[in-house]
Amino acid sequence: MDRSPTSALLLVFAVTVLASLTGCGRKTPPLPPEAVTAAPIRDLTARLHAGGVTLTWSFPRRTVTGERLTAISTFEVFRAVQPADNACARCPLPFKLRQVVEGGPLPARILPRQASFDDAALRPGFRYSYKVRARTGPFAVSGDSNILSFVWRTPPAAPRSFTAIAEDGAVRLRWLPPATLLDGRPTPPDLLYRVERMETAGYRALGPPTAATNFTDLRIRSGATYRYRVRALRPTDNGLFIAGLASAPATVTAETPSEP
Repeated sequence: MDRSPTSALLLVFAVTVLASLTGCGRKTPPLPPEAVTAAPIRDLTARLHAGGVTLTWSFPRRTVTGERLTAISTFEVFRAVQPADNACARCPLPFKLRQVVEGGPLPARILPRQASFDDAALRPGFRYSYKVRARTGPFAVSGDSNILSFVWRTPPAAPRSFTAIAEDGAVRLRWLPPATLLDGRPTPPDLLYRVERMETAGYRALGPPTAATNFTDLRIRSGATYRYRVRALRPTDNGLFIAGLASAPATVTAETPSEP
């Protein structure tokens, strides 16, 4: 039976509408959020120095389900500030977004990549707490990192009269304590010291902090020239130290040990 032109047009219109509703190709099912959400950061660390605090952490390499990540969009750094003598131990920390740090691609090989953030706006007598989250997309953000917390105290000034003397196959270092803290107040009696020696990649600490005002470097080569400096460290809570200003450097050439 012949169809009228109007019937034919209606049939074409119906087919077109149906195709627009059902789609003309195969669509990929949407990924669940956990398939693209980074695993939480677990290695957030803090270095306290005269300029404030430097936070460092590694880029997450896996999602929460174990899939490999190729990039991190951004990191979100959160900070909570409380008076040290009036902090509520049982209350939730009042975290606020402090900074958004750019992320980037992850190398194809299993190589570590690190991010960092410097916070200089610290006031003595306040407790500072930090945490970081990694974002891999507009709606994909990781859980909280480990939380770092410390009470900020005024850093010490530089140690005085720093000297380095080469003798008998060793370098003997001596110094005097700093006269004051950076705000001019007297230094407390619990200062420690960190001796640093210049290496290829910059200054490196020689051994753990010491309470003494002298140090002997035995790891030297005869005829080699070494450059040293020392910093005072002010203990704070949670096993952290606030590093003060560095002393003026001292340079010395190691001597050959004398014959017995």
